[in-house]
Amino acid sequence: MVRNLTDRLSALLGRGPRPPEEDQEPIDSCLACGASLVNDAIYQQYRVCASCRYHYNLTARERVSLLADPSSFRENHRSIVSLDPEAAPPSESRGRRTGLTEAAITGRCSIGGRPVVLIVLDFRFVGGTIGAVVGEKVALAFELATRRKIPVVAVVTSGTAGIQEGVISLMQMAKASFALNSLGEEGLPFITVMANPTTGQVYSSFATLADVILAEPGALLGLAPARSSPPNAGVHSAEAHLARGMIDRIIDREKLRDLLTVLLDLTTPTQPVADAEGETTRGLPAPKVEERIGEQRIEELWPPAWESVQLARRGERPTSLDFIRRCLSSFVELHGDRLYGDDPSIVAGIGDLDGRTVAVIGQERGHDLTSRERHEGRIYPEGF
Repeated sequence: MVRNLTDRLSALLGRGPRPPEEDQEPIDSCLACGASLVNDAIYQQYRVCASCRYHYNLTARERVSLLADPSSFRENHRSIVSLDPEAAPPSESRGRRTGLTEAAITGRCSIGGRPVVLIVLDFRFVGGTIGAVVGEKVALAFELATRRKIPVVAVVTSGTAGIQEGVISLMQMAKASFALNSLGEEGLPFITVMANPTTGQVYSSFATLADVILAEPGALLGLAPARSSPPNAGVHSAEAHLARGMIDRIIDREKLRDLLTVLLDLTTPTQPVADAEGETTRGLPAPKVEERIGEQRIEELWPPAWESVQLARRGERPTSLDFIRRCLSSFVELHGDRLYGDDPSIVAGIGDLDGRTVAVIGQERGHDLTSRERHEGRIYPEGF
């Protein structure tokens, strides 16, 4: 009995040695391609196979250490537990094995020097599904971000909806969504990173309500994909979601922190944005505008009608992406219409233009090699 009480206090307060993580046992060869992982530095740091880029599961603590700046994470609401035994999941054995009191870890940190509220779900704890405590911690995290006027980054991974059932569990979907509304009213950004798997109530609630939705390669996404389709159909993969316009980008775990840093730069106008060479662009004086050519000179340079048509059809003509790469110091392309698909003839995203965050929409026809996949600039309904 004393030992049981000690385990409860250790899991609650986070003191004492961390329990062994049975679900994170190291492996010698990749389960996807068979490549050796013994001396793989990328696998040791990111749990990603360097040969096939297969992404293995991470614990919530490992994800925090990969994203947050060193020694910047401060966990909030760690001691929240459910007082209703019927509403709480069977967490005693899970807590002893994972070192967590619930499936969610929330707190404040900085990513690339930008303050954020971080929400991370751990799949090992009852599949990362929403219970009363998880819903409360997520709602409190959104409220904290609203008070502090800082953005929210959520890394989610959860099981199917059948792990936790009942009205109390279902209420957490609405609870987290209502708390998210206050964040949107203040104009604060919310970024979601969907890991493998992201299903059930988390997928159908706050995970898909973010301003920017990212996903790891090969992640299983959907409300209940195992029931609705064969496992190898691929319709519930991250790649299928991107093609159907439901997410913005698929990002490799090794590049995730850099992308989040750029997104936080662009959505926080008062912060400097670093260019590719590490130099900041915000706050610099505007470049001098060259003297404009007179109207008469412009008319002389304007080609005749048929020559204009021939010039318009040349594959060497600069496209929207060419102008974007040359005019913006940083640019993040966002995909999809959240309804049907992603039109490759439309390029949309946010970028930095002389120290100002701008939204960019361009019609992209591509060059000779890419014109076919770009539909030669012809816009489809999902593009509009």
